[in-house]
Amino acid sequence: MFIVTLTSHARDHGSEPVDRLNSNAAFTISAPVSQTARHATAGWGVVYGAGYNVSRRHSVIGEVMWNSLGPSDAALAPIRAELQDSSIHGHGNVVTLTGNYRQNFEGKVYGTYFLGGGGLYYRNTSLSQTISVGTSVGCTPAWLWWWFSCTSGKVTGNQSLASSSSTVLGGNVGVGFTV
Repeated sequence: MFIVTLTSHARDHGSEPVDRLNSNAAFTISAPVSQTARHATAGWGVVYGAGYNVSRRHSVIGEVMWNSLGPSDAALAPIRAELQDSSIHGHGNVVTLTGNYRQNFEGKVYGTYFLGGGGLYYRNTSLSQTISVGTSVGCTPAWLWWWFSCTSGKVTGNQSLASSSSTVLGGNVGVGFTV
């Protein structure tokens, strides 16, 4: 997923050589890419982070982010077709808790920074109603997106699902600009 953030950093350009504490808050706009783009639409969210400036150029930051993850029509199409019900809708969220290293390159007015780190990534999905699947439904990536399990190319029979979630370890990298 590609995420654009509009960030506000707390800064003071006083006589102190280095302000030791930092914080940031951001509004995010996400654009799913690759396989995720087949199942999710553009979304939005918020980020908050706080950290410690080791020096003017090096910082460590902890961040928490929430981002909406709406399903695409392609993600809902097989479920709607199987149940012959076009009123089925869904929703998803991504919540992350990460630790990051940031390297800053700041001038008097403009600056750039590079960020990288890792942490926990939690994703949940929910459907507008409980879905029960029979034994003859072909398994496609859309069924897997909603966490249905598959066996021998078919959705495993007798599953009832309204919501599910997953937590994994992950990493991130980014670049930002300051004014």
